[in-house]
Amino acid sequence: MLLATIIVDRYAQGGTREWTTQAPEPRGRTLRSRYFSLSSLLYRAYRSGAGLSYQHLALGDLKFLAEGRNIALTNAFANALWPNFATLVDDHPDATAEVLRLHAQEIHLQDLVVQHMKGTEVVKVKVYALNGMTVFSTDPRQTGEDKSSNAGFLAARRGRVASVLNHRDTMDTFEGTVTDLDVISSYLPVRNDRKAIVGVIEIYSDVTAFVVHLEETRRIVIGIVFGLLALLYGLLYLLVARAQGIIDRQSSELEASLNALELANRELDHRVQERTQALNETNRNLIKEIDVRRAAEKQLKLAAEVFDNAKEGIMITDADQQILAVNDAFTRMTGYSADEVVGQTPRLLNSGRQDAAFYATIWAALTSEMHWQGEIWNRRKNGEVFPEWLSIAAVRDEEASVSHYVAVFSDLTQRKAAERKIDHLAFYDIPHRSAEPPAVAPTGCSTR
Repeated sequence: MLLATIIVDRYAQGGTREWTTQAPEPRGRTLRSRYFSLSSLLYRAYRSGAGLSYQHLALGDLKFLAEGRNIALTNAFANALWPNFATLVDDHPDATAEVLRLHAQEIHLQDLVVQHMKGTEVVKVKVYALNGMTVFSTDPRQTGEDKSSNAGFLAARRGRVASVLNHRDTMDTFEGTVTDLDVISSYLPVRNDRKAIVGVIEIYSDVTAFVVHLEETRRIVIGIVFGLLALLYGLLYLLVARAQGIIDRQSSELEASLNALELANRELDHRVQERTQALNETNRNLIKEIDVRRAAEKQLKLAAEVFDNAKEGIMITDADQQILAVNDAFTRMTGYSADEVVGQTPRLLNSGRQDAAFYATIWAALTSEMHWQGEIWNRRKNGEVFPEWLSIAAVRDEEASVSHYVAVFSDLTQRKAAERKIDHLAFYDIPHRSAEPPAVAPTGCSTR
């Protein structure tokens, strides 16, 4: 595919020269070379980028070299002629343009500058006071202009060198008016013996020949790169064409493989159907098992609700009498929380009022009848001894061995207090009660 690079030089009035590239539309693409087209796009992008990169680097080097030369010229210029300009900078900071031009004529500054810069690429010189006033210019019409807001002047006044590459359609130089000129203008600070900045010099150097040479060199470089990339482009096309042939052969092989795969899929479908039937049967059995487990979970949940909400205290131990769980009523009656008693034995509640024979009777009943109930005195966490009605049941596992013990008890403290009050009334208040008529008990109540 033939590509051409068109170099467009655009000049803005007093502006810088810019280079842009544009390429013609690519020719028709075939289906076989769609990957090749992508490579073509990358090729064009690389070519354009290489040209612009070379231009940018070359212009940067040109600017650096010209700026260094301008600095050297300025130093020589300042050493030789600055005393002649010092009077303009120091003695006439607020003078009018006409006064500045007359003073320059009186001391022949124009001739001195031209003579000093003769044989160099310098085509124009300006001198600025620190307030931005143009106190001298080889173009007298520019004397008296205010450059206090110019970026280059401000940079030089702060002690930095500022240079700009410009293209001028016309420019007044030492030798008169010149057209189509490329210049580098450098703003340079002038320092006195104490290194203090006393003024700014702007030097315009003619670099037209360098820019023309740069463009010619760039065209040669782009031509070489173009040739090498075109060769690479052709080789790439041959590789893509060969790859297309390989793809065509592989397509035939793939078709044969797909036919074999279709037969294998049919066999696989048959096996999948058989396996699906087996899985469906397993799934039905699993659903039945899930239903059974859900029913058991409901029973367990119901038992847990009864356990948690029962008014009687409940304690569950293993076969070694290690406490496994207690309910909230246990905590209310004894003062012990679940965390405090889990892992302990019921001896934690022993009040000391029952002897060993009493407990032997309990274990004998549990061994023979799997159950015991009766009144017992136990001790709360705060040390208070209290009576309770206790019922203990042994629980067997699948092998008929005792696996757990479940104890259910209720606090008899209030009941015992009521009995004592009744006994007191019965035995001690009889003289007082005999003079009164007998009280009639409310319907539904009984006395003990």
